[in-house]
Amino acid sequence: MENKVSWTFKFLKFPKPVKSPRMAKYPILRHKKAGKRKKCSKLPKTPTLAKRKKYLWELCRAYTKLRDGKWCVSCKKRLASQCGHFLPKSACNIIYKYDEKNIGQQCSYCNLHLKGNYIEYRNHLIEVYGLTVVEEMERVYNLPLPFDFSPRVWVEKKIKWYTKKLKKIANFKSI
Repeated sequence: MENKVSWTFKFLKFPKPVKSPRMAKYPILRHKKAGKRKKCSKLPKTPTLAKRKKYLWELCRAYTKLRDGKWCVSCKKRLASQCGHFLPKSACNIIYKYDEKNIGQQCSYCNLHLKGNYIEYRNHLIEVYGLTVVEEMERVYNLPLPFDFSPRVWVEKKIKWYTKKLKKIANFKSI
């Protein structure tokens, strides 16, 4: 029996074997996916880490907007519409990516065109937190995390922390 192979040169796909006559005898095996699927258990699915990080980022943005008000922390001239990072988000480990000290309200000009307006942002952080805290952030922001660090557990703890802070600020602002 010859094994016939069809070739497609359009996108250099792998060769597709021609269906064997043996499979024609077993229509159940051939059309197995056509039937109904079994229902899975009704336990709720745990959200993926990416979805939890996205939710954490939304909480960070909301907290920062309530904490900093509506003015840019770098230039203090324009209305802020974005959350900017003091230490670049791409270079930070997960801890400093969502750290409240690293995130602040910035206008689009400072955040995008001036690449975060680093010098003015640093001066603002020194006024608020002090020089030792800023130097410590600059020293350890991209160090590797410990081997037993669990990002999922850390993200869940940070979500609880930010929700507690948001409730406290929202109650304080409404008084």
